[in-house]
Amino acid sequence: MYQKVLFSLMLVLTLVLSACAGGGSNTATSVPATTPAAGDETTPTTGVTTTTADETDTPEMDGTTTPEDEGGSTTPTTEDEEPAGMTIIGAADDAGDFTTLLSLLDAADLTDTLEGDGPFTVFAPSDDAFDALPPELVDELLAEPDVLSQILLYHVVDGEVMAADVLDAESLDTLQGEPITVTVDGDTVMLNDIATVTETDITADNGVIHVIDAVLIPLDLELPTVEGSGGGDIIETLESAGDFSSLLALLEATELTDTLMEDGPYTVFAPTDAVFNSVPTEVYDFLAENPDILTDVLLYHVVDGTLMSEDILDADEVETLQGDPITVTVDGDTVLLNDLAMVTTVDIEASNGVVHVIDNLLVPPTLGMTDTGTMTDTETMTDTETMTGTGILDIAAADGNFTVLLTALEGTGLDSTLQGEGPFTVFAPTDDAFVVLGEAGILDTLTEQPELLEQVLLYHVVPDLIMSDDLADGDSVLTVQGEPITVTFDGDTVLLNDYATVQLADIEADNGVIHVIDAVLAPPSFATMEMTGTETMTDTGTMTDTGTMTMTGTIADLVAANPDFSVLLESLEFVELTEALAGEGPFTVFAPTNEAFAALPPDVIEMLGEDTELLTDILLYHVVGDELMAEDVLDAESVETLEGESIEITVDEENGIVLLNGEAEVIGVDVLADNGVIHVIDTVLIPPDVELPAASSGTMDPAAMQPETNPVR
Repeated sequence: MYQKVLFSLMLVLTLVLSACAGGGSNTATSVPATTPAAGDETTPTTGVTTTTADETDTPEMDGTTTPEDEGGSTTPTTEDEEPAGMTIIGAADDAGDFTTLLSLLDAADLTDTLEGDGPFTVFAPSDDAFDALPPELVDELLAEPDVLSQILLYHVVDGEVMAADVLDAESLDTLQGEPITVTVDGDTVMLNDIATVTETDITADNGVIHVIDAVLIPLDLELPTVEGSGGGDIIETLESAGDFSSLLALLEATELTDTLMEDGPYTVFAPTDAVFNSVPTEVYDFLAENPDILTDVLLYHVVDGTLMSEDILDADEVETLQGDPITVTVDGDTVLLNDLAMVTTVDIEASNGVVHVIDNLLVPPTLGMTDTGTMTDTETMTDTETMTGTGILDIAAADGNFTVLLTALEGTGLDSTLQGEGPFTVFAPTDDAFVVLGEAGILDTLTEQPELLEQVLLYHVVPDLIMSDDLADGDSVLTVQGEPITVTFDGDTVLLNDYATVQLADIEADNGVIHVIDAVLAPPSFATMEMTGTETMTDTGTMTDTGTMTMTGTIADLVAANPDFSVLLESLEFVELTEALAGEGPFTVFAPTNEAFAALPPDVIEMLGEDTELLTDILLYHVVGDELMAEDVLDAESVETLEGESIEITVDEENGIVLLNGEAEVIGVDVLADNGVIHVIDTVLIPPDVELPAASSGTMDPAAMQPETNPVR
């Protein structure tokens, strides 16, 4: 019932299209902020204009006014501007743009109510808003005063709610009993996602008026049924609506116009001109050059038979004339087709069917498209964006939004790899994603160290074909670089490593598939890679500053997740310190890599495996009982560890490095955890009071460090 009434609510705006020849779209648009005359001062609030009841020049409904008093403000004060003895009814009458509202209030015997003490807040539809309704509907409402009264009271709130208060509210209770929802989108304030507030704070003795551009209908109210006033077929109905010129031109080009003028009946999900204007030029050109594909796309918007809004609400999917079904999802007040296109206006009746307006172009799931770039501007990961083309690099180059990625691949010689047979799956960061790295100075660092850049790029490539349907929440995929990417579903959003959003999926190529992402992925071990230059420590030059290296979990979790700390992890587990580093903390851990442990003499490794107390002391000598970020380390001459002894800190500005105890270099900083921070070092620290055997046989290969009974072995 709720959804059915939702569509009834949308009926008012729907019938505008069928009633007003050449009337244009009823899509809400932002009202520009007031532009003051020279010397005026403005105090912008909602981005809509404000006026008072005693202004002699009533603003036009285009949402702009020019203050009459030099130096005046467009946000009125209630003092000295409120005409004495003028009620809301008087203020509305004085404004001159509410004759229909006043007439209907009188017909519903509500005039005396709004002349009472109040205070009241009235969201007043202008005469234009009522003119947009079919005359038949207004006549029906006049014939049913109880229904009319419910609609009018739905525009009235008990109490004085000024514009600033409206902005702070998510909903407002009305005298009719049902709430109005408030949505703020930039400069636009909307009620029930239908009516735009165009003027605010018209004050009166007993309240305030805010002007809106559409009539609000209570969700639980059944409107009288009226037929569309157009009377023509679907093509004539679209022509009279005035917002479907692109659709009509494409129907004509594919010779489908005559079809939709036949008896039918048909149901058409009609994208507006704004939808087609948002489609990339190359896609539009491609469709124009391939009439068979264009025909399939258009027929995918047409259903055989008349499906009114209530029929759509009851359906999980509907079969189209193209052959593929459209899925229907109801999410609160929103109806989505294929989880992509929102139904914005419903039940525009024609002599041979019905039209429902949608805000995105639908693409059949089985349709392949060649070298067309992005199909829509949607940020939802769907299978409808599937395209086919030549190679992965060819498609990326044709799109024009991956120039930095392509340059980096070419600079590292990886472009030839991705021109191979594959198949490959590439998670492709856009140019905007790389801009973030550039602003943080990290892109320059990667460019100067191609071996690091190559690792980052390979971390975006999977040596297999992975379509969106192959992925599930919690999955991980192993990359060519050797480390996994985790996949998380959050509603309609797909995240990689919990920070990169998949914006577009399943762009197919001859040698694989591309999924577009909005952030550059950093391998979990990135912090262990040597980054030369003083910025490594002084500017905390890690990926954390860009939001692309932030990881969740305790220090113990992050150590376990990084394969370059496997020996450290086994050692912590061997002496039962893992649980401690999973505690509240905060802690700072100077974490030796596997190579650091491998550099220990074999005699020392043997000793540590036999003496757990000694191993415990050495591990605790790497832990500080506080959170010390890189800048804190730089400011300290020494830091006290949980083992009891201190670590000496030296900054070698000439070589741009930071040393601990004069021997262990800090090679990665500020790997944040929930309970502290990790800094990566290249040497195992030994407490000053511990004597170890001298080196006897050099270093060991890291591969030999896999633990058996000895965690350090």
